[in-house]
Amino acid sequence: EVEDLGYPILEDGIQALPFWKHGVRFFTIEGPNKEKVEFSQMISVPNLPI
Repeated sequence: EVEDLGYPILEDGIQALPFWKHGVRFFTIEGPNKEKVEFSQMISVPNLPI
């Protein structure tokens, strides 16, 4: 949906890293001034599908 607003996504889909107890999911977009804006979610339920 952010791409529909004109903000390109800088990765191939949602990424995941093994931080904290169950990991974290995130994606990064290019903002209106060419800055990187990261949206992240700390996963609180184990094995949550990406």
